[in-house]
Amino acid sequence: MGISEKYVRTVKMTCASTRSYTIELRRETIDEAIKKVLEKSEVLVNIEGVLIRAKFKDSIIMLTPQGRIAIIKGPKEEELKNFLEELFR
Repeated sequence: MGISEKYVRTVKMTCASTRSYTIELRRETIDEAIKKVLEKSEVLVNIEGVLIRAKFKDSIIMLTPQGRIAIIKGPKEEELKNFLEELFR
């Protein structure tokens, strides 16, 4: 099991042209996963308890406290696993 599989429950591509993805985190590791993402990224906007918008490797990441992550302008689909491994390492 890879590092990202410990935190990620599902991954769905929402738009191929903008390389956007929706990720659902595993409930038992939501807090730990969000902490790791915030350590690796630059926080752009933090609406306490609602939404955090951050930047990681030229991609925009939006996190909710419920464990959902949206990645906009993310990596190509074949590079997504490596991107997530680096994000959650």
